[in-house]
Amino acid sequence: MTYYEGDSMCQRIKAAAYQLILKANYQGPRRNFDFGTYVTAHQWAHQDLTRYSESIPEFKKERDFLDRNMDP
Repeated sequence: MTYYEGDSMCQRIKAAAYQLILKANYQGPRRNFDFGTYVTAHQWAHQDLTRYSESIPEFKKERDFLDRNMDP
């Protein structure tokens, strides 16, 4: 169980959360990716970051969310 609580694993989870935020972009509804999925991806990433004491200012969360919403 300590494997999942070590510093290395925490860093991996944080890096994966940042990657999820960067890779998630919404360009309108697609087959397996709608707006709800986009919102959920951001929520999961920010929950992981919060769990591992990585504080993100609210304005940055909003900016990341809005910048990657490319729906015409």
